[in-house]
Amino acid sequence: MAALTALTALTALTARWLNGHMLWHPSGYGAHGGGPDPETLPLVEVLAAANLAGILTKASRPGELAECHGRPWR
Repeated sequence: MAALTALTALTALTARWLNGHMLWHPSGYGAHGGGPDPETLPLVEVLAAANLAGILTKASRPGELAECHGRPWR
């Protein structure tokens, strides 16, 4: 039961972080200070809803062609 409570808390906090209510991600995973990366912003609503439904999201990225240092990448 403790694990379920911890997961529920983490998904709720992740949704708050995605929605801009917290500056730092509660897991401390990576450099998530200040909110999601710019490429994740179009996904925030869906990711926050998934977290509020109990599905923990982590390191989500859009699956589209982008550009890095002037070169295309996926």
